[in-house]
Amino acid sequence: MLSKLITRWYHLALSRRYIRVVPKAGLSLLVATAIIVLAAASLVAFNSSSAYVAGTGPKIVRGYVWDSVGNPVEGANVTVDIMNGPSVRSTLNDTSNATGLYSVTFDPSDWYEDDGIEISAELGIYVGTNSTTANAAAAQWVNATMGFVIPEFDSLFGVVLLTGGMFVAAATLARRSRS
Repeated sequence: MLSKLITRWYHLALSRRYIRVVPKAGLSLLVATAIIVLAAASLVAFNSSSAYVAGTGPKIVRGYVWDSVGNPVEGANVTVDIMNGPSVRSTLNDTSNATGLYSVTFDPSDWYEDDGIEISAELGIYVGTNSTTANAAAAQWVNATMGFVIPEFDSLFGVVLLTGGMFVAAATLARRSRS
């Protein structure tokens, strides 16, 4: 597509006598133009794809872990992931203290501005997650509120099974009320 565009431009330029081909130059004007266009396109693509700014210092990620009513959760295993799009750039772990506080410190090479910060706190069957975007600040707060997870119903099969069970219970109650 790009070569057809360059070829058309080249022929248009020659027909209008704006440009003359110099045979002694070794490269035709078409090849030279193609090289310049590709170099410019590569430079633009490289500059636009490097939107991330490397971390200028350590990044402290801290926060509190609470239960569903707002009480601090002690002993939760907290995993903090620095995300580069869908892939994990770096991971650190901590355990929440008596006030629910956790804190981890990433090295400057472990994070970039605009990376994702994802946390997951787990304690037994309780789970809490949260996420944010890394900014230039040295420290960021990311809190998590834990909710109760019933393992059997944490899937489509569990939801179908629960819905079917509720339907059977409702039908049984309806029959009994008629009698």
